Amino acid sequence: MVAIDDAINQWNYALNGYIRLRIVSTKLDMEPEILKDVYKQNGYMVLKVNSDTPFVPSMKGGRILAWVDYIGIGHKLFIVRDRIENTTELRELAMHEIAHLLGAEHIDDKPSLMQSEYFHINAQCIDEHTMKEVAVYQYIPFRSVNYCYYE
Repeated sequence: MVAIDDAINQWNYALNGYIRLRIVSTKLDMEPEILKDVYKQNGYMVLKVNSDTPFVPSMKGGRILAWVDYIGIGHKLFIVRDRIENTTELRELAMHEIAHLLGAEHIDDKPSLMQSEYFHINAQCIDEHTMKEVAVYQYIPFRSVNYCYYE
């Protein structure tokens, strides 16, 4: 969970208090009604699944590592834990998918956390292009957020 915590903390720094993500750990083996209440109270959920889980989507020419239920309006981030190679990759994927939850779409014409094809970029922060998309979608003044530049 440290890598996911790092991703959330990086987003909290970038969002500069306009949106605050908080970490609440919950076991999923609780009763469905209690789980629904936890979901309603906390908003976004990160769910770790295995590749043999029936609802893991397939992709032509590759393997899905993580996905969100809906861009901008979704609330669930799914991570296929047995396909993640290391904590750095997990942190980057979580940062990318959280950006989708916050409204960012893929950006392929610039170096960005939001490129559609995943490749290990050792992302340490939220880049300017990703932050612009999130700021517009969330109605946050762009001059008030934090971001970095990718080369």
